[in-house]
Amino acid sequence: MGKAEKPPPGRKFLEAHTGDRSQFAGVKRYRLEEGRAAGASFADVWTASGLAFTVALDRALDITEARHRGRSLCWRSPAGDAAPGLFDPYGLGWLRTFPGGLVATCGLTHTGGPAEVDGEQFGLHGRISNTPAEEVACRTRWAGDELEITVSGRVRQAVLFGEKLELRRTIRTTSSASHIEIEDVVENTSHARSPLMLMYHVNAGYPVVEDGSKLLLNAAYVEPMTQHTRDGLADYADFHGPEEGYEEKVYFITPEPNARGENFAAVVNSSRDFGLYLKWYQEELPALVEWKMLGHRDYVVGVEPCTVHDRPRREVIERGEMPWIGPGELREFHLELGALGSGEEVEDFSASLKK
Repeated sequence: MGKAEKPPPGRKFLEAHTGDRSQFAGVKRYRLEEGRAAGASFADVWTASGLAFTVALDRALDITEARHRGRSLCWRSPAGDAAPGLFDPYGLGWLRTFPGGLVATCGLTHTGGPAEVDGEQFGLHGRISNTPAEEVACRTRWAGDELEITVSGRVRQAVLFGEKLELRRTIRTTSSASHIEIEDVVENTSHARSPLMLMYHVNAGYPVVEDGSKLLLNAAYVEPMTQHTRDGLADYADFHGPEEGYEEKVYFITPEPNARGENFAAVVNSSRDFGLYLKWYQEELPALVEWKMLGHRDYVVGVEPCTVHDRPRREVIERGEMPWIGPGELREFHLELGALGSGEEVEDFSASLKK
C-alpha cells in the first residue's frame, strides 16, 4: 500500500517554515518590454500544488498560460502574446492576436464567425478578449489556513449609439489548490436591451491532448456543424495525433447537468495520467461547443461553455435563440478549471460522470 497523502500544511506551519509567502504561493504583476507584446501587462499566479498560470491584464483578464507540476494544461497559438493595439477586429483578424491559452473570452455581443447583419460588421468571436481591464487588483490574504489569491478587474465594451456592457471578473485560487475559479458579472449600463453572447474558449493542448486522449462529459445531444463534421460524429470525443492537412471540426453539444444543475467536462490523457477539467452551471451557460483541430502545430481541442451555440449570427436570430440582457440587468457566470494530476484523479472523474 502507498503512503496516505498528507493534508496541506496550515498557516502556522507555513509561516514558521518560510521567510516569505512567495515560497509556496503568490501573484506577481509585470509588463513585457519587447516583441509583439511590448507594453502589455500580465500577472503570474502560483500555488503549492504545482499550479501556475498567467493572467493577461490587457486581454479582459484572460488566462493565457497554465501549467500543473511543470506540464502544460493548455495549447498556445503560434501568434503568441500580443499587445491590444495590434487587434484586427474585422473578418478573421481575431486569430492574429489569439494566443490560445487556457481561457480566451469571446463576446460580449458576438461569439461566432465573421458576419454582417443590418449593416453592422462582426468580426470572429467579438471584441472583449482584446480589451484591457481597468481597476485591476492582484491580492493575497489568509482565509483560515488557506492563502487566497485573487486577480480582479473591470472590462468595458461600450460604444456611442450602441451596446454599453461591463464585465467585472474575479479569478480566484488558494495556496493548496490545483484549480482556478472564474466569477464574472456582466452588467448592461444602457437604457436599452443588448445581445449577450458569451463564450469561454478553453483550449486544451499537449500533453493533455495526444493520440488516445478523450473528451469526457454527459451530453444530452451532439449536433455536427457541417457535413464534414457529420462524417466524424461517431468519434467526436476521441483524439488522434497531429495530421497534416487536417480540417477543423466543430460540434454543438447540449450538456446533461446533474441534479444540482452542474455540468462537468474533461479532456484526459490516460497514458500520461493527466487531464484538464471544467465545471459550470447549466442555467448560466446552457450550450457547449467542441472545437476539434488536430493539425500539425494547430493541435488543439476547444471545450467552450457558452450562452448560445455560435451558429451564423443571422441563423441565431432567425431561430429565436439570441440571448438578451435588459437595461440595468446583471448576469453572473461561474467557471471552474483544474488539473487532473494523477491516474486516480482521472479515473475518479470518469466514474463520477457515470453516477
